[in-house]
Amino acid sequence: MKRLYCYFKMVMVLISFFCLSSSLPLVAPLFALEKHHYYLQVGSFRVQNNALRLKEEIQTKGLQVIIKEKRLSTKDLLHQVF
Repeated sequence: MKRLYCYFKMVMVLISFFCLSSSLPLVAPLFALEKHHYYLQVGSFRVQNNALRLKEEIQTKGLQVIIKEKRLSTKDLLHQVF
């Protein structure tokens, strides 16, 4: 979990730098058309509260966040944060 948190912090620093130093849309390549949307997955959790905590932290930085649920088996459910 600690490694994932460190990875998340590194991604957030890169995103913040990109937003401040460029007029390009967030995580969109130069050749992207305006009608396309790109999503960056920043986390995947089995515990929903962990996904909600990450969502709140990202939203405080002014970014849009969605959580999708993905069923791996009858018992396993992942909460993916995009």
